[in-house]
Amino acid sequence: MEKRKVTILIDGQPCVLFSDDSEEYLSALEQKANAVMKRTAEFSGSSSYTNAILSVLVLTDELLRTEQKFLEASTERKATENRSLHDRKNPAKDTVKDQGQISVWDILE
Repeated sequence: MEKRKVTILIDGQPCVLFSDDSEEYLSALEQKANAVMKRTAEFSGSSSYTNAILSVLVLTDELLRTEQKFLEASTERKATENRSLHDRKNPAKDTVKDQGQISVWDILE
């Protein structure tokens, strides 16, 4: 899909973007950005610039926390899979060992 020039309004200010994202996505992006700007304006009561900086910090914080949760869940999932794989009993394992051959289970241990 070819990128097109799109203008969205953030805190009443036009922002020109070049995007190939859908209208629905860009609308959701605009709404989320404006919601964050509105939320931080309630606390900052400062200039638009200060409010924008605080909004960036809020969204960056959300992103980092989401990434951290994802990494923790991914690490836990891998650890669980490894424990499951290690604990799994393969009846053929002992037979293969008795024959002096190496199985995939020997490598994984």
